[in-house]
Amino acid sequence: MQVEDRLKELKETINKKVPRGVEVTDVEFEGPEMVIYTDNPEKFAAEQDLIKTLARDLRKRIAYDMVKKVVPEGAGITDIFFDTDTGEMLIEAEKPGVVIGKNGATLRDITMKTGWTPRVVRTPPIPSMTIKQVRQYL
Repeated sequence: MQVEDRLKELKETINKKVPRGVEVTDVEFEGPEMVIYTDNPEKFAAEQDLIKTLARDLRKRIAYDMVKKVVPEGAGITDIFFDTDTGEMLIEAEKPGVVIGKNGATLRDITMKTGWTPRVVRTPPIPSMTIKQVRQYL
């Protein structure tokens, strides 16, 4: 995926989340940070939790895509849960060893590229809503 395509996709996501009257004119990457441009920054700033919500949601989306890119297909990732309070992500996979990588190399790569601390667990052999709900809760 090209950078331009990624920025266009992020701009569409941001436009869906901002309230009416707040127009996002452009989205760009400046080094490791993303900058959102708007014609009416007063309205944007007036929304108390908007920036925090956007940062949290976009960080998750970017991390999810990055994990899918870094981890080999053979790992069988079935789900990823994010804990925004601790900065941890729980990666549920059929083959946790493939996600971890040799000497933890893949986990270090995930941490460097996403900024989240990964924890890996095995996918339950029998699908269970109880286990899924407990992992989401934790």
